This record gives sequence, C-alpha cells and structure tokens, in this order.
Amino acid sequence: MNPLLHQLNNDLVNEWNKFLKPQSVKFPTSKNRLLQLLCLFRYFPNPVSQNEMEQWIREHGGDYNRQARHLAWDGWYIQTGNSNSTRMEISTDLRSDQLQLVSLSECNPIWIKYNHLQITNATLHPEFATVFALFSGRGCAICGLKTIFLQPYSNLSKNRLGLKIVPICSSCNEWCEEYSISLLLSENLIARPKITL
Repeated sequence: MNPLLHQLNNDLVNEWNKFLKPQSVKFPTSKNRLLQLLCLFRYFPNPVSQNEMEQWIREHGGDYNRQARHLAWDGWYIQTGNSNSTRMEISTDLRSDQLQLVSLSECNPIWIKYNHLQITNATLHPEFATVFALFSGRGCAICGLKTIFLQPYSNLSKNRLGLKIVPICSSCNEWCEEYSISLLLSENLIARPKITL
C-alpha cells in the first residue's frame, strides 16, 4: 500500500473505530471496496463523480465496478444524486453521477431504518426472513413494488404454498388494514383480495 493509501486507511480506521464500529457499520474487507471508501474519504466532505472515482481507484491499483453504493448498505452514510437510489439518501445538491461521504460519525439513516424494521419483523414474525427471500424477485405481493421496506401481512386465506404471511409495501398495507382485506395467494406469488359476495 502506498504512503497516501496507508495514511488514508489509518485515518479512516481510527474514525471508524471511534464512531461507526460500535454501531455495527462494516469496514470493507475486499481491496476494491476499500479503495472505493478511501476515495470517498479522500474527497470528504466533497462529492466525487463516478468518473473521478474510477480514475482515482485505477491510479491506486484497483478496478472500479461502479458499485460504491453498496458501502451505504454496510452502514456508511453516503448520499447520491441518482434519483433511483433506494439504499441511500438522494441529495438534490449532487449530480446524478456523484456520491458523497456525508459523515464519519453517523450511519446511513436508510440502513438504520431497514435494520430496525428487520429486527421488528423477525421478533413479531420469525418466518419473515424466509418469506422475504422467497419474494425477493417479486417485490410487494400485491402491486409488485420492489422496495427494501416490505412489511408482513397475515390476513391470508389458505394457500397452496402454506404461507402465513406475505410481504407487502406500506401503501398496500395501509389499504389492506383499512378495509380488513383477506388475500388469496397464487402459486406465482401474486396476492389478490378475496372477494365475497
């Protein structure tokens, strides 16, 4: 590791140990993921474009696969200008090709919210992780929205899959709860309201 990377790494590890490690933020173990984080740290607190990041990482012996957003899912507080992001905050101050390390003492708020929801779901519905994985390619069982914030819904009619809960988005959950909807689940993981005449 060259002197610049060595110093950046030491400084970053010190900050992580003080503030983020106690909050379960993961420190990168792969070389490329580490270089992505070191690049963001090098520019901190300013944003860096994907092209600037790619050039910086190549200059320091790595390959950039444009996957730095995954650092946010390890708990790092990174913002993006990309309006399609679901796992980190979107900043209107950033261009769509920019990322910015926002804090070295705070975690990604979306990651915190997701982890809290997962703990709640696991406590109330121990089988939710298995059901959530089953629906990972499908998204919300009703509307198909692919979001990380799916909630368990348990008012199901008997189904051939034997599921007691299905994951649905917050909008569908509000609708189902308001009208006490009972859902029928098909074998292709689509839930529809049970209509009784």
